[in-house]
Amino acid sequence: ENRGKEDPNKLAQVFEQNLKRIGKMVALLDDWEDPLYVTRIWTIFEQWKAAQAGIPVRVIMPPEAHKSMLEQIEKGKEGIEQILEPIRKISSAKAKATVEADRERINDAIKNSNANHKVVDLKVKMALTRWVGSAVSAHMNGLIADRTDETVYKDTDRKILDDVVQEMDRQEDGKKHELTDTDSLEKAPREADQAVLTLHAEKPKAPSEIWSWAMALLRSLLLLPWFCPDMWMIVLSTVLAPLAMAVGIPPQ
Repeated sequence: ENRGKEDPNKLAQVFEQNLKRIGKMVALLDDWEDPLYVTRIWTIFEQWKAAQAGIPVRVIMPPEAHKSMLEQIEKGKEGIEQILEPIRKISSAKAKATVEADRERINDAIKNSNANHKVVDLKVKMALTRWVGSAVSAHMNGLIADRTDETVYKDTDRKILDDVVQEMDRQEDGKKHELTDTDSLEKAPREADQAVLTLHAEKPKAPSEIWSWAMALLRSLLLLPWFCPDMWMIVLSTVLAPLAMAVGIPPQ
């Protein structure tokens, strides 16, 4: 009795919050031909809320039903149309529930939302149709992969196949060498810059620098007599004695 009096808006909010918290949903279809899943109000409601919230839904089926659906897919357009037929018939307004009060609450939640039954039906149909599309794509890719060995390699000479594989391997190795060479070229400017810096650091001083040092030394010698006469005499004798010997003047 109390279940029928619960706020339908609260039902939708709580369900959506839990769905977002979990982050994913699993839908169990009993069959593809006449699935009970698309005729129940609760399951239609959960598909709608998942679509609204952008929650990924994984659809699973019993092995026999899944095998039967794949056989239908292999029939092509006609088989796929049969799989889509029950999805096209989805109607939230006509959907049933075990407990009538649940059906009323969910219908009230839909009416009180910004959507209506037609919008709910469209979103659920689109979501399940996309699932069928992904199932078709996955199965076809699997068939192509399984048939590759039979159709491509079956009648191919083994030597030719080995030559092709080796050529592809060489191409891959060439790409790796190209990448290595590119790395070396990228490093070359940095190494050249470092060499230039080293050259500048080790090159001899320019004549202008030597002249500056000589002038500074000369100024020091000229000022030496005023500050330290004795030292001046020692420096003078040290400089003049070799010059005198060079020109032939005997020492005193």
